[in-house]
Amino acid sequence: RFRKKLDSSNSVLAVLGSTVSSKGSYERSAKAKFLTKGGDPENFTYAFPYSIGSLEQLEKSVKGLGSISFLDQSDGVIRSLPLIIRFNKKLYPTMGLEMVRVGSKQKNLFLELDEVGIKKVSVRPHKISTDANGIIWIRYKKSQKSQYISASTVFDGKFDEGIFKDKYVLIGASAQGLFDLVKTPLGITMPGVEVHANVIENILDNSYLIRNPNIYLFELLFSIIIALITFYYSQTIKPKYSLTIFCGSIISVILIGFGFFLLRSELVDISYPIFVVTVVFLTGLY
Repeated sequence: RFRKKLDSSNSVLAVLGSTVSSKGSYERSAKAKFLTKGGDPENFTYAFPYSIGSLEQLEKSVKGLGSISFLDQSDGVIRSLPLIIRFNKKLYPTMGLEMVRVGSKQKNLFLELDEVGIKKVSVRPHKISTDANGIIWIRYKKSQKSQYISASTVFDGKFDEGIFKDKYVLIGASAQGLFDLVKTPLGITMPGVEVHANVIENILDNSYLIRNPNIYLFELLFSIIIALITFYYSQTIKPKYSLTIFCGSIISVILIGFGFFLLRSELVDISYPIFVVTVVFLTGLY
């Protein structure tokens, strides 16, 4: 019965990357078709040797299969995730992208590449700019309890059926004991399923964040210039006045970083320039 319901609806099931082969797993394949221009995406995407999914009968009944894998972060904070990933040498879209594809009634995903890597991932009518490895930086919004509906409420029929009409609905665990909570840049933890909900909204609203591939050069040059200015004034004026220059340099770095974020939706790492300026200033004093 459940399989028949999946077969008659626009459903997407999750697939998780794994480093260990699943016993008895079948030859899984993505539902989305990938069209490429400018290169081979397999040379640039992150990969897992194996995958873990649902029962074969269920996966063959749904319209889509989407990855729920996150990449390891040094501090455990999920700031980004790959829109395209490889499991067992096969390309898969992330859960959010696959749900948008199915919801838009599209069969194909279009990947645009250059000699550096992946430039854009498209599912009509949406075009998403990514980094060279197909990664998108997530613009999180504040978590809202009103967006959650308890499974027991649905099972008991105590909900307004219209609430699901023309909506993307994700079903997942939110209890802390199930270990599906992730850290976000907002300083809060949220269920992993809500991360994918944010990705869907980013795609639909075209409001994702951008990490320009050349931003590292800008950060380096900017750090050198502002460090030289700080060092010069720390050597030529009295310490009590040079402190004002130091504070002004730090404030300038912060304002420039926030300016890029607010006006261009671009991410600039302000921690490195602040660190360099601080070290140079203290060195200049002594």
